[in-house]
Amino acid sequence: MRKVLSFLGAVGLWVFAAFGVLAAVTTVAGIFFGYQIKLISTGSMVPTLPIGSAVLTQERSASTVEAGDIVAIDSERLGAPVIHRVTEIEHAQDGTATIHMQGDANTAPDPFPYENVSEVSAYVFHVPGVAEAVAFLGQPLSILGVGAVASVLIFWAFWPRKRPATDPAPAAAADEHEQAAGPLEAPANATLHADDRPRRARREKKEFGHV
Repeated sequence: MRKVLSFLGAVGLWVFAAFGVLAAVTTVAGIFFGYQIKLISTGSMVPTLPIGSAVLTQERSASTVEAGDIVAIDSERLGAPVIHRVTEIEHAQDGTATIHMQGDANTAPDPFPYENVSEVSAYVFHVPGVAEAVAFLGQPLSILGVGAVASVLIFWAFWPRKRPATDPAPAAAADEHEQAAGPLEAPANATLHADDRPRRARREKKEFGHV
């Protein structure tokens, strides 16, 4: 049972360690390289982006966007980012753009253009079916809970185990007994029996008439 618990603890430790590394890498990538994760909660981009997908995007200047690109733009009217395909773009001299978009599953373009856009989050790749897990793990309480569990597993894995102590008293007592006893000696009666053999033979000869 202890081996099973040790194995499960080691696996859990590696899983939480991997999660911590992934979170750190994601944070660094977002700060220095502009990567972000967008979660798809509607079907406007089906089948390209299924509902429940997590989409990795990278910030880009609007001047680099072309028709056909999939981008996410923060919409002030909707109060949320919209990730659709660009159908038309009008570049301005100041580097901003007016972008027209439409969802792949929609029969009509978005009801209004996105104006004075300086930066967009361009599509890189997506992973379907993980949006709920990503959203859960991204909550502060979830991060705190994962950190607490990881700390417990690390503490448990590296806590020194007590080994059963061997009592040296019996071995020491046996050594002392051997030293006190010295070399083994033959019993006294064995010597007497050996010395008594010639006399016993002579008595037997006399009794049976042999000289």
